[in-house]
Amino acid sequence: MKRVSVPALFVLFLGLSLPLMAAPFFQYYDWESTEPIVAFPEHHRLRSFVIETEGLHERRMIERSLFWGRGGTRLESVKAELRDEDILLLFSTRSETAAGLSLYLYIYPNRDVDASEFTVEIPVSESSGPVVLWSVYREEPRVVGSYLRRAFYVEARIPLASLPSDLGEIPFDELSLDLRSSYFDGGRHEEFHHATIFPGQLSF
Repeated sequence: MKRVSVPALFVLFLGLSLPLMAAPFFQYYDWESTEPIVAFPEHHRLRSFVIETEGLHERRMIERSLFWGRGGTRLESVKAELRDEDILLLFSTRSETAAGLSLYLYIYPNRDVDASEFTVEIPVSESSGPVVLWSVYREEPRVVGSYLRRAFYVEARIPLASLPSDLGEIPFDELSLDLRSSYFDGGRHEEFHHATIFPGQLSF
């Protein structure tokens, strides 16, 4: 029988008794002390949504939705931080996120226009992936950041240097964002408007 030395037993005991150091739950930022820029009560319910299928684009009452509240479409809160030249975002959802979910920030230079000039999209599929920016000035989106997906959270990082100069020319006090989520499955796309955010009224 092989004997184990007393010092070796002591080291083994310490290794078994000390807790393992877990990796941080959030990767881009420690969000627990950050207050949401927008939050929704548990029983928050939208009145309507927009449906798109082949040959159809219309607004309907929320009772006719197949996807509302599923796959992460129903948001609990959104947090934001500006750190080290990065825009950091955390989306918290009431239901578990699933492939088919997208999170959007439609960017308006002012509210006198009918359409957004830029749209940030987080197309959630895998556990991580790209954040893309759509623009009325380009046919194809450009990758501007990355996201990480957890069961009830989507974390995003967008370096300021990756954003086009046109976006930086929009007066900050006039800038507004429409926060939306959507879900796509079987050729059916449903989009849900949650809130309009005015960054000029927020403190970072």
